[in-house]
Amino acid sequence: MPLPTINESIMYQKLLLPSGKNINIRGWKVKEEKELLFASEKLEDNDIEKAKLIAKFLKSCIEDKTIADNLSETDLKKLAIELRKISKGDEVEYTAVCTAEKCKFKEDDVMKLSSVEMIKMFDLSPLNVNDDLILAFKDISLDQSIELRKRFEKEPAKLIFYYLINSIEAVTFKGETYLNFTEKEMEEFIDQLNPNDLNKIYNEFEKKISSVKIVKRNVCKKCGSESIIEIEDVLGFLIL
Repeated sequence: MPLPTINESIMYQKLLLPSGKNINIRGWKVKEEKELLFASEKLEDNDIEKAKLIAKFLKSCIEDKTIADNLSETDLKKLAIELRKISKGDEVEYTAVCTAEKCKFKEDDVMKLSSVEMIKMFDLSPLNVNDDLILAFKDISLDQSIELRKRFEKEPAKLIFYYLINSIEAVTFKGETYLNFTEKEMEEFIDQLNPNDLNKIYNEFEKKISSVKIVKRNVCKKCGSESIIEIEDVLGFLIL
């Protein structure tokens, strides 16, 4: 006699993302997690391909697939945390390493995601660059971010610049607003600014960027030293 098929109704939960988007999500199944782990073993140290693989896995748990394709890397980090809670529970086992130079003691520990996640929402407010110029920004999608990292893998200055100009959603110059432009057109427009204006844009944009990370206080059981554990690679930590 063949084993029974488990036909559970799919239950979705609402989630507000750092970009401000609202989505409906469901927990992942064993088959999906197994396929992800098996596929990731073939990629070794290819971080870009691993990021794409994890993104595909996470997007499969979203009800509206059209929204999934436009999620930012930060959105996916928040999504990973929430999906991990739904699918496998709030607690995550990890190995803590003492940061004291003469100790380096390792111990197994448990963290509660709901008490260690640090979320910063993307600031959508416009930036007044000068009396004539106002810029509006967006949180670019993970797909765009991956493409930029591939284009400028060994050129960090270019990566930062093109990440910035691809994050500009609207330009208001002398009272007239522009919404449709190419990357090249935006680059040519930015090239006309004076350096002080560009520095202001860089600095203010950095403050606007959303972020998701795990932060936990740890006290070494051997030497008593206190340290703060910060994990920004949330996708790799929770999924792989």
